[in-house]
Amino acid sequence: MNSESRENTKKIEVTHVNVRTSIFFLLLRLVLVDIIAAALTLFFFAFMVSPEISEGIKLQILSRNFAYFIIFVILKVTLTIYVVLAWLNEYYEITPEIIYHRRGIIFEDESKYRLDNIRVVKLIQGISGRFLNFGTLELYDIRLNKRMGFYLIHNPRRYLRILKSIIPKLEEEKEVLRMKSEGFDD
Repeated sequence: MNSESRENTKKIEVTHVNVRTSIFFLLLRLVLVDIIAAALTLFFFAFMVSPEISEGIKLQILSRNFAYFIIFVILKVTLTIYVVLAWLNEYYEITPEIIYHRRGIIFEDESKYRLDNIRVVKLIQGISGRFLNFGTLELYDIRLNKRMGFYLIHNPRRYLRILKSIIPKLEEEKEVLRMKSEGFDD
């Protein structure tokens, strides 16, 4: 690089980093919502073909079938929106001085942890976490004598490196299941 191209290079300054639960768990919750909806639908149809139910009751229920369907769709969409909003509104924000844990859709809650009080970080990651790239970072606050976790976050090693770079006296513990034969060893 010549001196002219170095002068034209711009730096990106980051004031904070947001960390969320892995999208895998959002997708898992959404699939669970769909499975519950399918199970309720199957239960409804099993109820409707049951020989113990009189034809008159079946006709009354089926005559209101469209209304039941609309209510069911509204409930499922509402639950899906809630799951997505809950995922979007719970996150950790790492700044150069403080870690914030923010959560809540209507009633918001915020916890603060000063970085100068964090002394130990522990990476917890199992086989599925290594494969799907998620894990938990557990931080120990010496002032509060309390552990705080970044639970099931995506790419925990990346955020471990970020924390190491901004907390000078950080000690690291690892609780990682090693799989040498499959090439997962660091």
